[in-house]
This record gives sequence, C-alpha cells and structure tokens, in this order.
Amino acid sequence: MAIGAMFFLRCLHPPSGAVALTAVLGGPAIAKLGYSFVLFPVAVNSISLMLLAVLLNLIFKRKYPHSHTPVASVHKTKDLLPSERLGFKREDLEMALKDHGELLDVSTADLADILSQAEVLAHRRRFGNIRCLDIMSKDLVVVRANSRALEAWQLMIKHKVKALPVVDDSGVLLGIITLHDFIVSHDTVGIEAGPIAFDPDKLVEALMSKDVLKASPERSIAELVALFSDGGLHHLPVVDSSDRLLGIVTQSDMVAALFQNQIH
Repeated sequence: MAIGAMFFLRCLHPPSGAVALTAVLGGPAIAKLGYSFVLFPVAVNSISLMLLAVLLNLIFKRKYPHSHTPVASVHKTKDLLPSERLGFKREDLEMALKDHGELLDVSTADLADILSQAEVLAHRRRFGNIRCLDIMSKDLVVVRANSRALEAWQLMIKHKVKALPVVDDSGVLLGIITLHDFIVSHDTVGIEAGPIAFDPDKLVEALMSKDVLKASPERSIAELVALFSDGGLHHLPVVDSSDRLLGIVTQSDMVAALFQNQIH
C-alpha cells in the first residue's frame, strides 16, 4: 500500500519502498520491535541522514532542500517572459511527460530548467564563439563620480544614450547612472513617493547604481540572452580582471549580433 501510494502521488522513493518491504518481510527481529521500528532505526536514521545532507550542502554552499525559484517578470505584468513566448511552454512539457507514460524522478520545473540550459548550450554551439569582445561598444561616453548630475544629463542627451558608466581616473568601473536614476531615487520605498526632483548640482555618486552586473570580454553572448530578455537588463559593462572598463554591451548590440548571425 505504501509503494502504491508513492506511485499514485508520483513521489516514489526507493529507500522508502525498501523500508516498507522490510516492515513486512523483516521476520521476527522486526516483528519484535513492533511500532518502535518506526522510531528506531527508521526515524533516527532518516533524521541523521537529513542533518548530514544539510551540513554537507552548507559546506559546499548549495541550497538544501532544493526548491525551484521561478523567474518573475521585472515589469510585474502577466505576460509570459520573452524567452517563453516562442520556445517550448510549460504545457508542452507537461503533455510530453504525460505521453511518455513513465514516472521520472525529477520535477517539471527542474526539467524545464535543464531544457532551458540545454537551449543555451545549443545556441552557444550554433552562434559559435561570439563574445562580448566581438560586439561591445568600445568608444564610450563615461562620467566621473564627482561630476554634477547636470553634466551627466547633458552627456546622455548629446550622445542619445540611456546610461553612462561611472569610472575613476584609472578607468575602473565604480557604477552606472541611467535615465531611471534621475527619476527614481535608490532610497525610495514604494511608488507613493513619486518622482524625485531634479537637482542639477547633485553629484553622480549620489544617483548612480553601485551594484552593477559585469561581464568579461571573453564571455559568450549566448549566456547573456536571458539577462537581457527575461532579466530586464539594458546595459552590461565589460571589464577586465581589475574591473577596468573595456566596453559595454547593450540590447541593441545583442539584437544586431543575433540577427547578423542568423542571416549568415
């Protein structure tokens, strides 16, 4: 009955099935234990194994118990993520698993993650070794952290860009300032506060985002597709091992690279 219930609930666990069989076929030694068999050795051993698993995963800095974290829309709308609109959908995967007719010891969400990763690897093979170095803009308009906000604004308008990398005198990336930063303060809590007033004398350092996603020049652009499509990323600075700014990859660069590769 226990094994049948596990099959029905799609949670078959071989050790649990073995314990169920042991309770029936274990002979006089198990019968003598009676219901205490549930507590020892079964419960004690199970708890010991679980604690050991938690300890080992903490040592190796892995999340345990494993849980699937769905990717939420950065725009907080009900639309499917861009990567899900043309590729396989959750319904396709569930239908395929149903047609398969056999129990797989993996959740649908985890299987979807595996297939998505396989798509990334396939794209990488298909697109060849197109790197950030190959598509990034190198002649950059930058600003200093101690520059006035008005100067940054004027540079954006003059060069028709929506973001400026912030660097020091050695070219090391300190942050990035975007049009969004002129409207919404990093300290704003909730949407009730409304847009911030533009202070032309405010320093760029007070407006810029310091926690910036970065990429190495050798990083494959296939790895960046999800960041730009589902993650809502618009600009990705490219830096060397010393965080010195080398270039920047934008959504326009990504679209052009993927399109050019497709037609060739």
